[in-house]
Amino acid sequence: MHSDIAPGRRFPDFVLPDRTRTAQQLSALQGDDPMLLVLIRSLQCPRDREQLAALGRVHALPGSPGCKLVAITTDALCVDAAPIDEGAALSALLHDETRQVRDRLDIAVLTDDGDERPMIPHTFLLAPGLSIRKVWNGRHPWGRPTSCELHEALRELTREMRGEPVPHSAAAAPCVAAATIDQTLNDMVAAQRDGGHVRSLR
Repeated sequence: MHSDIAPGRRFPDFVLPDRTRTAQQLSALQGDDPMLLVLIRSLQCPRDREQLAALGRVHALPGSPGCKLVAITTDALCVDAAPIDEGAALSALLHDETRQVRDRLDIAVLTDDGDERPMIPHTFLLAPGLSIRKVWNGRHPWGRPTSCELHEALRELTREMRGEPVPHSAAAAPCVAAATIDQTLNDMVAAQRDGGHVRSLR
């Protein structure tokens, strides 16, 4: 990925057509709200479809409608997007047939199979002004953000936008979560060693 695309930097203000072939500018779509921007390879990709559905569920949570949810696909405009667009509650689905986003961000998969290089899926959390807050690289299965990660990142960003202090319990939450995960992994290892029975989590 290009070095300019990093937390604290401004995401390029691309202008791309939506499914009605109307040109849409990212900054205009965002307005003064946070934005979840998802770069997907194709609406026909099962993983991309699953991610959009999961994002739609996060977007449906109380307090989330103020966050814009925008997806950019390299699909041609002729690809049927109705099921995705409705199910994911997208603010906009944009098409990048010329792959200008892939090339500007330098997120193409390096292959020797010819000139058609697929785009590596990415998810961006953008603060107002297209300011990059979080970046998730979705090339590998564990790289895409979970619902919990998105919820935590959005809560942190919106709290800062409102000028609210971070409660002590919220600041300690990542440490508690990490400890819980460590304990779970330890229990799994112990269960494997002791015959496959997972002990009750404490």
